[in-house]
Amino acid sequence: MTSCLRGYAFYQAITVAVGSFTRSSAERFGSACAVAFSPDGSQLAAGSDGAVKVWDWKEGQLLHTFRGHEKNVISVAYSRDGRLLASACTGEGVKLWDPHAGGPPLRTLPGQRHPHSGLAFSPDGGRLGIACLDHTLKLRDTTTGALLTPPMVHTGTVESVAFNPDGLRLASAGDDKTVRLWDPETGREVLGLRGHTGRCGCVAFSPDPHGWRLASADIDGTICVWDATPLRPR
Repeated sequence: MTSCLRGYAFYQAITVAVGSFTRSSAERFGSACAVAFSPDGSQLAAGSDGAVKVWDWKEGQLLHTFRGHEKNVISVAYSRDGRLLASACTGEGVKLWDPHAGGPPLRTLPGQRHPHSGLAFSPDGGRLGIACLDHTLKLRDTTTGALLTPPMVHTGTVESVAFNPDGLRLASAGDDKTVRLWDPETGREVLGLRGHTGRCGCVAFSPDPHGWRLASADIDGTICVWDATPLRPR
């Protein structure tokens, strides 16, 4: 079962709801290509030209500036416990940082020449899902950098990735207008969800313990909410 919301009116409602916050933040924090809140809501990480900046957003105070990327940082993500911050750009490895202590990267996971368009940690922080514009989704060990499954493949660029809250499913969305569900233990595709009419650039699970709802959005202005209960592992 799925429910889809289409068109400008819904987008406009979202924009109105957060518009004042977005405008004031642009003046305070500068420009960014990617942003992420820490799980406890105390930090805001922003990726920009060759750097990741971590802010105490309530006070407008810059806490850390992480340098080391040579190009625009287009993806950032926190681990669920807030102890790791991942960042990625084009043609480089994914870097992992300590967002509290600062300093150089803790480690760099293997990269490739195509842009890394999305990042998502597993709930325990031990694995990182990496969406890439080479049509693949990769799952790497955050300690060793090892590839844990064969690359998971779309027929177009992969734009977004998300773990469900219990870590038993991995979702990806892409240019092929599909949302795909994967078993992160094997890399096997569990289910393909079709219904979007444009490039699908966002995917997110609901925060209930098992993530029984899955939302996805495409460039045509459609947001679909999928019933994910059939994905319960048996």
